[in-house]
Amino acid sequence: MMKKFLFVLMAAVAVSTGAFAQKKLSVKDITPELSVYPCQDRPEALVVVRCSEDFELEFKSNVDKELNVVRELEGSEKVYSIVFKTRGEGTSYRGRILTIMAPSFDKVYLPLELKQKEKKEYLVTDPYSSLRSIYYTSVEKANELFTQGMYDQAMDNYRIAKRCPEYEIEQNNIDDYLTLCDSMKYWTALVDTAEANNDYYTARDYMLKMMQKNTQCVTLRERFHNIQQAYVTRCNADMANGELYMSDGYYEKARKVYENAVKMRNPRIGEAEAYLHEIEKLTFKKTNKTRVLNYQLLDNTPINFFRAGCKPGKTGGYFSMGFNSQCFDLLSNVNTQYPTEEPRLDYETRVSFGWTVSLFRSYAFAYFTPFSYVGGGYSYQDPTTAGDDDANSSSSLQLGFLQQDVRWYHAVAPEAGIILKYWRISLNYKIQYRYWLGYDPAVSDALGTTTHSIGVGIAW
Repeated sequence: MMKKFLFVLMAAVAVSTGAFAQKKLSVKDITPELSVYPCQDRPEALVVVRCSEDFELEFKSNVDKELNVVRELEGSEKVYSIVFKTRGEGTSYRGRILTIMAPSFDKVYLPLELKQKEKKEYLVTDPYSSLRSIYYTSVEKANELFTQGMYDQAMDNYRIAKRCPEYEIEQNNIDDYLTLCDSMKYWTALVDTAEANNDYYTARDYMLKMMQKNTQCVTLRERFHNIQQAYVTRCNADMANGELYMSDGYYEKARKVYENAVKMRNPRIGEAEAYLHEIEKLTFKKTNKTRVLNYQLLDNTPINFFRAGCKPGKTGGYFSMGFNSQCFDLLSNVNTQYPTEEPRLDYETRVSFGWTVSLFRSYAFAYFTPFSYVGGGYSYQDPTTAGDDDANSSSSLQLGFLQQDVRWYHAVAPEAGIILKYWRISLNYKIQYRYWLGYDPAVSDALGTTTHSIGVGIAW
């Protein structure tokens, strides 16, 4: 009887002194590098506690009266988010200790010395998890492998968990994780292909998508950093090489690097597109030889040029100008023409500008304009000096411009024609109709109303 009493007494003492200790929780710091809590200018920090165990966690702080704990589920993992103040009037948060509690486990006292915008993450597990159901251990292992980027191995463990009885009764997202693992493998293959083809923009896009789905994977962050560096290097190289090729006249090489710059959404994509437009114009002119310069054969105006732009499938413009050598004499006040009583184009100038229209590829073009001018003039003797014998003297002839005048007749001359172009040779034919605007009705009859001319020259 005495022995039984002593045993009960020892048991009571053991319980009161904690001789029968509870199980221990494992708390591991899993904070990713360079983690930041974006809280603008608020003096706050964030603590995230992750736990895949089948029990719920509770939290308490020695310096915070109340804790606002937000609980979420990510698959089979419970995520607890707690926002802590890091500064306050009349309050010191030094020596803050977060107490983590779970049923049947000893409390865990976690010191927290937090700075503004700091983010800390911890993983709480049961160190005796190997003694639990294979379902839970498989899910935990699969989650761990997923965060390490080992998607095939993670899928194997998720499939093991699917074959367990708990799969039917537990709230889980195993099927979603299996689908996500397939997507991550597919995106990884796309990144590999894009990187091999130097398509760093596409590779970077898929890497960003993968990092959003697997925020804790260090391997993903490292690879993204390398791809980003390669992207910036390639963008700078494309623009530098393009400018060099343009200055040297290697337009096809420049086109390739600028097209790649557009494809990769180069930060200087606007400049690349402008260069591509310029290359298109230059190569179009060179390929189709859209410029024509002809010498026009016309009576009375041996100095006559014809310039046209001939763009296949598009409209263009042209300009022509002609005059005779007597115009130089007139401008220099030296009149070498004898006076006449009938209109005669001793002095002639002509100017026209209008449009060209493509008729057949780059070989045939029509041109026309109502904006054409012809000016003609002839010398006549002043009637007041007609009977003066001295007017015909040698000295008077030398000063003939003082005793003679030039009578001008003007004409509006709409015209049309055709341009034929092959290789670097161009020909053109033109017909012009003149509406004379003179004082003498006989001028138009004497000078004519219709002229024809041909031209020959080069195309480039």
